[in-house]
Amino acid sequence: MFPKLVKYNRWWYTYRDHDQNGICEYGATINSVKHARFESGMDNAVRFDSAKIVQNAPNAFSLMQESVGLNAFLYLENKLMKTMSEIVKIPYPPTFDDKKMDDYFFSNENGYYYDKTTAGNFVTIEGTEAFIPLWTKMASADRAAAVTKMIQKPNKFSTYIPFPSLCADHPQAKRDTYWRGPVWIDQAYFGISGIRNYGNRALADSYTQQLFTRLKGLTANEPIHENYDPASGDRLRAPNFSWSSAHLLLLYWEYGK
Repeated sequence: MFPKLVKYNRWWYTYRDHDQNGICEYGATINSVKHARFESGMDNAVRFDSAKIVQNAPNAFSLMQESVGLNAFLYLENKLMKTMSEIVKIPYPPTFDDKKMDDYFFSNENGYYYDKTTAGNFVTIEGTEAFIPLWTKMASADRAAAVTKMIQKPNKFSTYIPFPSLCADHPQAKRDTYWRGPVWIDQAYFGISGIRNYGNRALADSYTQQLFTRLKGLTANEPIHENYDPASGDRLRAPNFSWSSAHLLLLYWEYGK
């Protein structure tokens, strides 16, 4: 399986890295910003509102925006692939320098991780994608501390139900509009597990307790939903949602009580 996994991994660097700098973008097989946004999984996220699209190859287009979440996932994937290569004794050359990845997406001025345009400018919209470098352990200790400080602000991410997908004080934040404000359990998991990775167990436990005690329906025989209102814990869309259930289970295991 290993050569197939290598080919899958290298697809990103072949078809979703417009300037071939080792930093990837979300994209599509057609010239459509809408479809490229869908590839991110965070379809209507505000940070993509001004994104443009460019062609890389036949049937390969990228947003002109390098996404911190995508590249943090690839950072972890490349580390796992390197470990696998040692087990199967097949060489696996690195695709980037680890420190470069951490440096690239972090704004020292704002103390937070952001997407960047391919021109090198930060897309300074604070969303849950910045939690992913903590979950993948890409963040240095001081940068993880800075992100955790941002997370703890009640006007940002420490809402009644923590971790709205867009910071609560953004002018376009809405409590019930998909990736523009509701709480998604996978994103909450990245935040809590990321905080735990850097040693702050008490804070991670506190956020876990808030989710399990405040989300409507979890203590009753009600379906687990796709997303929730950050101000009330009300269920919003898509009942019986599997990745919400899976991430609640992961949170339960990592809480360890």
